[in-house]
Amino acid sequence: MIYLTGDIHRQGTVSRFEGLTMLHNVKPEDYLIICGDVGCLWYGHPKDDELLAEYDKIPYKILWVDGNHENFDLMKQYPHETWHGGDIQVISKNSYRLCRGQVFNIDGYKVFTFGGGLSIDRYRRVEHESWWADEWPSEEEKETAFKNLEANNWKVDYVVTHAAPREIRNRLIYYSVPLIMRDCKTEDFLEEVYARLEFKHWFFGHYHKNMNIGDKFTMLYDGYTSINNPQHIEY
Repeated sequence: MIYLTGDIHRQGTVSRFEGLTMLHNVKPEDYLIICGDVGCLWYGHPKDDELLAEYDKIPYKILWVDGNHENFDLMKQYPHETWHGGDIQVISKNSYRLCRGQVFNIDGYKVFTFGGGLSIDRYRRVEHESWWADEWPSEEEKETAFKNLEANNWKVDYVVTHAAPREIRNRLIYYSVPLIMRDCKTEDFLEEVYARLEFKHWFFGHYHKNMNIGDKFTMLYDGYTSINNPQHIEY
């Protein structure tokens, strides 16, 4: 089974994992995918090691796409591997970053992943201390995404991102989600993908609310859902 949740922002890590195990009989072969802003790489050693040790106690695999609030300088230090047909970084023995622009085959499902977003408070953050320009997609990452999607005939089962396509983000105003984000390069890129991609369901985080948008998009914050029943959000 593949479960999904939204932004953890480091502080809510352990309680979020405990919440899932309270709701479901999660098995070692199951996965939890976090839709960005994980924060498990932030300070560097040893503070991050203490948190990652908690990840390694969880009895199922933790997968995540990066958000905008991650320490990308630290992230670059971790090794890359090929896993289920795509590029990952092994962060700890039980924690894996699903890199941008990849298509993974997980439990027989094709899953396209792309992290990143816009820090609306970057004006009060310090570059390489609390903000990183790598929150935006590079040309290489976009090219990788297009190449992998082309190889899959622009058809996948599921999409997991941190931000949403521009059109979907614009719909959020009707649901009282504040739209103070402007000129987000990630949203613009995902709009290009959305215009061409055939998919069953798209999951994203970033906007700090749990809800479904139409019948093919689910926005997650502190709730949980699953591949099998994507529009059913639990707490």
